[in-house]
Amino acid sequence: MIYTAINNFYLADEHLKNSPSRKDGIDEDTETTLRIYGCDLIQEIWQVLFHRFYCKKSFDRFNVKKVAASSLWLGSKLEESPRKARQVLIVFHRIGCRMENLPIEHLEIGSQKYHDLKTDLNKHLQN
Repeated sequence: MIYTAINNFYLADEHLKNSPSRKDGIDEDTETTLRIYGCDLIQEIWQVLFHRFYCKKSFDRFNVKKVAASSLWLGSKLEESPRKARQVLIVFHRIGCRMENLPIEHLEIGSQKYHDLKTDLNKHLQN
């Protein structure tokens, strides 16, 4: 299984054994190494945006979870295949629930919660 630093699994062993990479002949060690390398790249790239924001702004005035989501969304826009705010918010909400040991609830696109999160996402980009 693949676990994160907070010990939540995202892929079960049976998914990994039948991954497209395995079917293409990439061995388990190489695939694991490439997964870790890719995650390290993602972490490093988006951390830069996050840290730069807090070089100019205070943690006291800007919520860390909202800034993290905004940094991720902005980072995706720098890539060749940017993500929509909706995609970032849904995933970020789900992972946030896991990290805080809350029941994982579906984030409805038309809900007030979604609207508030999207407003916050845009607001933090403007600061």
